[in-house]
Amino acid sequence: FTDKADIILSLERDQALCGGKLIAEAPVWKMDFLKEVVHIKPICTWKLTFILGCPDEWRCSLMSKATSYKIAAFIYAEDTSRLKAEVMTRWMQNEQIMPRWKINLVSECVDDESLLNDVLGCREEWRAKIIVEADEDWKRGILKQEHVDQWKAKSIANEQVEWKCRMLDSRCAEKWRAQIIKGVNEEWKAELILKAQEQWRAELMENINIEWKLIYVLRAPEHWRAKMVERMNDRDQAASREMLSLDRIPDEQAAIQLFGRHGSSANLFL
Repeated sequence: FTDKADIILSLERDQALCGGKLIAEAPVWKMDFLKEVVHIKPICTWKLTFILGCPDEWRCSLMSKATSYKIAAFIYAEDTSRLKAEVMTRWMQNEQIMPRWKINLVSECVDDESLLNDVLGCREEWRAKIIVEADEDWKRGILKQEHVDQWKAKSIANEQVEWKCRMLDSRCAEKWRAQIIKGVNEEWKAELILKAQEQWRAELMENINIEWKLIYVLRAPEHWRAKMVERMNDRDQAASREMLSLDRIPDEQAAIQLFGRHGSSANLFL
């Protein structure tokens, strides 16, 4: 009883009136937590209130370390799991001001320690929200990197193929390139498209599924020449190779005359 009486005597009048009875009835395991609270002046009323009302020893232990009312309230909440409360408490040791949006997102997360740490480690709310929606560890590993900006993070979040996500992350600086890569199903084809410097060339390659055509379009020095190779019949590899000849075919008109006369690729100029 002496410990409880000492604690009550340490309280201010209003605190003693409100909490005196609860302190007198408190279980023995709460005494150390209550002593810790009343030892620091001025006494933190909200922390005292939470500990007095808390039914769980582990919650009291974590709440005694809380640096703000909102963190204590999060720990106190009945639907807050022990894992979430412990992870939040660890982060509070390094981050004295915890944004409300982080607390709300952690509340909505599943009990996954890796996910909780990823969310709490985010500086931007938009990034944390995207990470919460990601269901693969490897994808969260990409999304949490600060060099991945918002438009790229959204592209990666909506993509399920790992090799595409890694390409989008490290090799697609332009939005148009990322959009093209997302539409490609073969990794080898995507690798060739990444070599295209111009948007128009990459867009032509997106619709081609023959490897030699892709290579020839990639090598074509002018747009018109690349476009004519793209329209060639898939069997006209030799004609396409000739199309790339700068000496024999100096311009588009010469190409039309030459291939019209030879009859290569009947639908080339339709």
